[in-house]
Amino acid sequence: MPTDTQQKLIEDVLNDRQEAIGEALIESAEATARVAAKSTLGELQKRKVTKYTRQIVDGITKAQVAAYRAQVAKGGTDVIEQVVRKLDNGKVSVSIRKVFKPWLSDMRTRDQEEILRIIGEGQRNGVHPKQIAQQLQEYFDGTAHNAMTTARTESQKIRTDARMATYVKTGVHHVEYVTAGDEEVLNDRQEAIGEALIESAEATTRVAAKSTLGELQKRQITKYTKQIVDGITKAQVAAYREQVAKGGTDIVERVVRKLDNGKVSVSTRKTFKPWLSDMKQRDQEEILRIIGEGQRGGKHPTQIARELRTYFEGTEHNATTAARTESQKIRTDARMATYQKTGVHYLEYVTAGDEEVRPAHAARDGKIYRIENAPWLGEYCCRCMLVDADYKVEEKGATVEESGAITLNAEEVETE
Repeated sequence: MPTDTQQKLIEDVLNDRQEAIGEALIESAEATARVAAKSTLGELQKRKVTKYTRQIVDGITKAQVAAYRAQVAKGGTDVIEQVVRKLDNGKVSVSIRKVFKPWLSDMRTRDQEEILRIIGEGQRNGVHPKQIAQQLQEYFDGTAHNAMTTARTESQKIRTDARMATYVKTGVHHVEYVTAGDEEVLNDRQEAIGEALIESAEATTRVAAKSTLGELQKRQITKYTKQIVDGITKAQVAAYREQVAKGGTDIVERVVRKLDNGKVSVSTRKTFKPWLSDMKQRDQEEILRIIGEGQRGGKHPTQIARELRTYFEGTEHNATTAARTESQKIRTDARMATYQKTGVHYLEYVTAGDEEVRPAHAARDGKIYRIENAPWLGEYCCRCMLVDADYKVEEKGATVEESGAITLNAEEVETE
């Protein structure tokens, strides 16, 4: 069994985790409610039913977020559940209702029980602490996926609540129940992913700018101000929103150039890729393939629906991986913008320092670059960082690289 110190550490981790999930849900709720209220008012305005005003949007958003915050504070949220009542002649009456579920508190209890089980079994079987830590990481990775699935459900529910509040506020008396067609599903899916990326970009940029300024402040290089953080966040999010509106984002890709004697020069560059638009096209093609093959094979519609669900679950995993890479890239961009804003001239390349680091990245570890020559970060699953190195150059005379390119043996690149 864990010691009192370990138990206290577990409690702290779980408290921080639940608080972080709660805050993320509330932030998402505010953004979702605002967007839903705006879009609903826009629909009504097209039919000249009401006039869009910022006061209506602000009022609805404030009320929705306050109600949602109160639910999260209780350790859960209202959920929609189906109520089935048997009638005569084999018929049933199906309705829905809202009911509070303490799923955040329940998740914390399950987490605690599973953490104690993993630690306990590991200690009894003499498992090395690093291996126990790996098992814990794998468990949390799995629960993160479940939390994302829940967050998507919450987002849909908040969107509906905001639309209903807008209808009530503007005097709408009747609403029609409408399902989405395939094209609408794909458009909604792409729009939802785009909005999620932009929301994540805003939160990630703000945190990265704050932490970078904090690092610089410790060495008395600059003074942290909210204005600097707000300015960087606004500029970064505006640029990112423009990319998403085009159906993709800038990505970092590796450039390999052959040299003599079996050597290669490896550098990185940023280039725009319409991966969101491409993903929608692939989704559409795959949906049509699954439906077509199912119909030709005489499959029951329920089985076809199950195959479609399996496909979307798989693409959700891919979208999650893409989002992690995007998050790292946005974090790097925010750090670079902060360094430029505060007058930093030199940056040091730092890797995670383990066996998973790519050869090209390991070769750059500890090297110092002028800020305008530093290699771009943000390759798939890259964990490297660029940190301020002005003091190393100006006070210790550290060597500065002429460019971000690195020379490797050709076979080293092939193993990456």
